[in-house]
Amino acid sequence: MHLSIVIPVYNEQVKISKDIRLASEYLLNAKFKGEIIVVDDGSSDATIETLTKLQRTSTLKFKLLQHRANQGKGSAVRTGILASRGDYVIFVDSGNCVPFRYATDGLKLLTSDQCDLAFGSRKLTESVITTPTKLSRRIFSRLFNTFIKTYLHVPSTFTDTQCGFKVFKTDVAKELFSSCQTKGFTFDVEILLKALKQGYRVCEFPIQWRSDADSKVHPFKMSYAVLKELIRTKKLLARLDRAS
Repeated sequence: MHLSIVIPVYNEQVKISKDIRLASEYLLNAKFKGEIIVVDDGSSDATIETLTKLQRTSTLKFKLLQHRANQGKGSAVRTGILASRGDYVIFVDSGNCVPFRYATDGLKLLTSDQCDLAFGSRKLTESVITTPTKLSRRIFSRLFNTFIKTYLHVPSTFTDTQCGFKVFKTDVAKELFSSCQTKGFTFDVEILLKALKQGYRVCEFPIQWRSDADSKVHPFKMSYAVLKELIRTKKLLARLDRAS
């Protein structure tokens, strides 16, 4: 099996070296052939310097892609997935909130042809939350989930669209992301709904998750931008419906 691991980063100079080491250890321990793709989304800290130094001085092997200006998480994930060469591709958030070993559970769903996309979910009964998130983020998450299910008609069977731990068949991922127009936080919703419209099978799997105390996501500060993205997604899906 050849697995591509995509790690989008923005101002992650403290975490990224450990992320790459853990990704490399996972590929080695799982006996997978693979590649690690780090996409820097216009960081303003020393992330790029940290990564280039790591490439020069470390035995860790990874591909570094760079956006000169910050474009948004969706754009960074898109760049990494379109550059991937594996049979399967996973994108993971920086910070190791989900141990890499859970990727194997998602891959099993794909290799057994139970689905084409497998999303890690923090909200399944079997999932384990070791460090809960802040109350404000939990409130925002509930409001967000209610909104996307009523406004965008995300099926109620999906418990967690926003977890940064998703596994794809690479050909499917490239098809979906090549036309992805959501550059920011809510790109996952566009990808999910387009996948369902195109007849792809999407399933969720339980994970272990811990909250990242240093997360760059500030939900209520981002609420206006999130709302604008979801409205654009609604219009995009309506255009696709009219064209089909």
